[in-house]
Amino acid sequence: MIVADFPDIEQQRCQELIQGCLSAWTDSRGHAMNATIRPLADITQQATTILIREMGVVDALRFLSQFRAGSGDYTTERGQWLDDLSLKQIAAGIKAKRHKPRRTNG
Repeated sequence: MIVADFPDIEQQRCQELIQGCLSAWTDSRGHAMNATIRPLADITQQATTILIREMGVVDALRFLSQFRAGSGDYTTERGQWLDDLSLKQIAAGIKAKRHKPRRTNG
């Protein structure tokens, strides 16, 4: 997968780069740290198991439901509805939607 991302680099050099990313080192307290890249599916499964164990099924699912990949291209869509507006028009629209605090007598 990574080799294909770097077609201009010979395969041997690419393997050396990958190996450098997968080496172990120690932190400031002497604990071994490992930067082995695991498949995302494995990480997701482990995280889901931990969340369910620590939070329960319902709360874990409620938490996970916050993180859903959207659809579309936000940058393009944003351009479609903002490109024709001036900064003054955008600011006026924001101000118009803000709730003004009510004054209390006293």
